[in-house]
Amino acid sequence: MKSKLLILTLTFILLSILFISCDNSSQGSFSINLMLPSIPTDVSETDDFGLVAGDEITVDIFKKATLSGKYEHVDTAILSVNKKSGSAEFARILTSDYYYKLLISVTNSNQKLKLTGVASDIFYKDTKDTTINVFMGIPGDFAQLVKNHSTEHAITTYIPEDGSFGSFAVGLKNGKAFVAGGKDLSTEEDVSTAMIVDSANTTAKKVKALPKPLQDAAIALLDDGTSTGKVIIAFGSSNGKLSNTVYSYDPKLNIYSTLYVASKALTYAKAISVGNAVYIVGGSTDLNGTTPSGDIYKVTGINGNITVKPIGSLKTPRFYHSISDVSFVDNKGVLQERVLVLGGVRKKNGIKFDFIKGTDFAEIITSKGVSQLPIYSLNSLDAPDANIMLALQSSTTLRWDNQTLGPKNLVLVAGGVVEDDKNGENGNDAIVNERIYAFREFENKWVYTINTASFKCAHPSMGNILAKEKSSSQYAVLNCGTSKINRTSAVTQQLYVLEARSTTNNDNYTITVSARTSSISNDNKAESILVDGPVASTPLGQAYVFGSQMIYLVSGYSINN
Repeated sequence: MKSKLLILTLTFILLSILFISCDNSSQGSFSINLMLPSIPTDVSETDDFGLVAGDEITVDIFKKATLSGKYEHVDTAILSVNKKSGSAEFARILTSDYYYKLLISVTNSNQKLKLTGVASDIFYKDTKDTTINVFMGIPGDFAQLVKNHSTEHAITTYIPEDGSFGSFAVGLKNGKAFVAGGKDLSTEEDVSTAMIVDSANTTAKKVKALPKPLQDAAIALLDDGTSTGKVIIAFGSSNGKLSNTVYSYDPKLNIYSTLYVASKALTYAKAISVGNAVYIVGGSTDLNGTTPSGDIYKVTGINGNITVKPIGSLKTPRFYHSISDVSFVDNKGVLQERVLVLGGVRKKNGIKFDFIKGTDFAEIITSKGVSQLPIYSLNSLDAPDANIMLALQSSTTLRWDNQTLGPKNLVLVAGGVVEDDKNGENGNDAIVNERIYAFREFENKWVYTINTASFKCAHPSMGNILAKEKSSSQYAVLNCGTSKINRTSAVTQQLYVLEARSTTNNDNYTITVSARTSSISNDNKAESILVDGPVASTPLGQAYVFGSQMIYLVSGYSINN
């Protein structure tokens, strides 16, 4: 194990950063190419999409000895952009046979954060040349992945221009994303196509197809100690026939394995990563939505030895629900796994839903079992809300790193449908939810607050991105989807960033949630349409957003260590 002094050389225009060995006994170098985002047609290059004189580039360097270890921050390089071409050199030490993570950020002359990018698990060997690419995304905004800026050739997926629904995606440990399946609206057939999207190299490559065509499968990433983790794909439907199988996909070996065959086939189940496990919850045993499931499965495993076990049942079987990770680390440093289950329906008939309401609305899954969870309005703590309901909603968990600034777990919920409160023959119909809910713990109760939304998203997807350390705000990405409850038509893609801002008063938090549209909304190249495109958050703090063909990346303000 050798530490080597390297010279960091920055070359502008296309922008590459080069660590050059100062030791003549080794010819190895370390080069970084920064890939800049696409520039909307009505935005000049002097705005937030490019590099101009006066900008400052910061490279934070983290390292660890093994893949399973924890990164530590070891150095920071700061480079000034003072002209459109030229170079600057900085000496830095890198250690051979270590893994590195780089957080690269660009701020303007007013210290506004313009661009961020991250690369992880880079193995440095001082006898070899190492070259990596880092895509510089826009923190808290959407950047279209473009391979060639001279031709504005956008990276596209297999999802056709006519749109699709029921596709599914998940972020991988190395910052890439896996996307697969869905129903092709142009052919009315489910597909088995799968792709891995790599923002660093601005590629979307087909990988081995799913074992069978699938839509509406549950998907999550299992951290099994490997560099990429394993993708868990559970249940769903295949051209009208339900699946009873749980698969794993190994991104490194490009192979699928059958992990478990259940006694009942399911669709509309939900899956989520919690620590080193994946939970699969609920669903329906028929496509018409007349028979809900309460089954709960837990997937665990290290280095390929993966098992799937039924661990219990919900008190109220359901589908069209959402699940969220609300785990916490106790005072002994042990992760206490918890999964929050919200809403859903018992059955449906067209747009008439049998909503799960009141005391049945929420349940929590812990190591001790499953229990109903009363939900209170923060404005009425005397009794649980007997009328709360939601279905088809999407949720994500936001976490503040400092509890003087915000809660440990805030579950943000948007979109979906609620019961029409009109009297008459349509009184039981579902209508699109126009509120954003924020659920959290308060005085040993689970409470919610409401913010009005400016959008109607019947089939949304959400994911989170990382905020700066000690920030009073946390952020979520919303891929709105269609406002039609029945998935019969595609619409122009709507993308939003939700900001949850916390203020404190007498040990209580006031959470204000606001939504803003993307700057690419005015980009005439962004003509994607969709019904329910997925969102894939990565462990590096970024999120991929999928439409029909187009792929967007939302960068975080920081990275996970």
